[in-house]
Amino acid sequence: MRIGIFHRIKLIVKDLGSLAIACIALGLSLYNFYEAHHFVDDLRFTIGNDFSIPNPDYDNQEFILYGPKRLTFINSGNRSAAVLDVRFVFFQTTAKEADECPKEGLDILPAGIEPFVIKPNEVIVKSIHHDEKATRNKEGNVVFKMKDNVYRIVSCFEFDIVTPDNVSSTATIPVISSELATPPFGTSDLFSAFVPIRIFPK
Repeated sequence: MRIGIFHRIKLIVKDLGSLAIACIALGLSLYNFYEAHHFVDDLRFTIGNDFSIPNPDYDNQEFILYGPKRLTFINSGNRSAAVLDVRFVFFQTTAKEADECPKEGLDILPAGIEPFVIKPNEVIVKSIHHDEKATRNKEGNVVFKMKDNVYRIVSCFEFDIVTPDNVSSTATIPVISSELATPPFGTSDLFSAFVPIRIFPK
């Protein structure tokens, strides 16, 4: 009688073990299916510490651009992204407060970065090469015209991005907002050096 009970218990334990293994296998299969079909976009960039505010040259009524020399791109997503264009964007305003670059009334300078594709979990460093046609001062620094009565200038980067599902996006990222009217200039860093800033998705 005891042998029959023990035999039944062993069969039950065996069945439970088989069921547990089957459940684990099913769970792993569902997880792998989810991972294979769950797409994550996460594209970021870092500036470094060699980017400063556009330096006002009041004698020539222009801004002098210093740095950065390079940008680092980080793809923490699980699929590729294409970066088609990178631009410096500056917003000069008479407003006392501003921390964004609107769509109109901007000074735009190409960063000279050729289109590239960044793969998942990849890090790419790109050097900045200003256009040969860009206006320069006697020292060879890139400059752009200062507008009348400007009180504040906001410095931004603009990126044109395309993802594998044919989604194209233009992301405008503000990085520095600088007050010019009361030297020493009141500057607000809208980024932290070497800390990745999200480009896409916004």
